[in-house]
Amino acid sequence: MFPGIAVDNASLYLDRARVVQNAGGGISLDNGGYALVRNSFVGGNGNGASDTPGLKCSDSDAVVLYTSLVRNDAINDDTLTCNAGSNVDVRNSLLLGRDPSSINCNATVTYSVVDEMFAGTGNHQVAMLNNMWFVNVGASDFTPTAMGLAEFGDVAQWQSGDPLVDIDGDARPGVDGSADVAGADIP
Repeated sequence: MFPGIAVDNASLYLDRARVVQNAGGGISLDNGGYALVRNSFVGGNGNGASDTPGLKCSDSDAVVLYTSLVRNDAINDDTLTCNAGSNVDVRNSLLLGRDPSSINCNATVTYSVVDEMFAGTGNHQVAMLNNMWFVNVGASDFTPTAMGLAEFGDVAQWQSGDPLVDIDGDARPGVDGSADVAGADIP
């Protein structure tokens, strides 16, 4: 089984993309790989029986910004895994595995929604993924519902240089320090 995207000693730039429903996992970075994942859905990946998380970094670096890493399903850590040789920076994102405690990575995570206790400025911890927070997780539509907005509607903090639109082209605040919706989509 292969992930939706495999990067080995190369660079990947995703903006307003969907990496969904891949039994081999979402994105795998190896041997000095680099990824900028921005305004994207990475969800519904994995098979639950092997090491198939949403994002896996091995001796690689990743910047994850305004991304919904939601309902990935690996044997252990569903959302994000990395080794000591990796540098991962996550901001304004959703990190919600199929099962709670879905992160096994010494990442820097800020202004994000996480399904476990994770140190970092502005993070919001939830007990576990609630499918009712999204329009249709089975079809990998991770657009937040009113219930989702109530949970994480103003967790993110827009900063100068952040994207001005979401995955669908809806406007983000565009004012430094403004509260914003975490994840890729503003309903």
